[in-house]
Amino acid sequence: MKNNPFKVGDIITGTPESDDNYAVTNTAMIEGLVTDVSRYGELSVKVIKHLRHTTKETSYVVYCKYFKLAIKEVNFKIVIK
Repeated sequence: MKNNPFKVGDIITGTPESDDNYAVTNTAMIEGLVTDVSRYGELSVKVIKHLRHTTKETSYVVYCKYFKLAIKEVNFKIVIK
């Protein structure tokens, strides 16, 4: 998919529309790690934090249109003295 807004390493969560399409990867998934992105709009997502399920570290294939970034990219620099 040409307009896929996600990249590998992004942390995502479900939009309200995901509740109608997915049992686990929905708004109850607080954080999911994008592990693969296809050109057809599919994402592989590993569940990191979830409100109800204990399926953490399980991967699911989902469509990007039902998800949004959970954590905005943070740039920081570590200085060791």
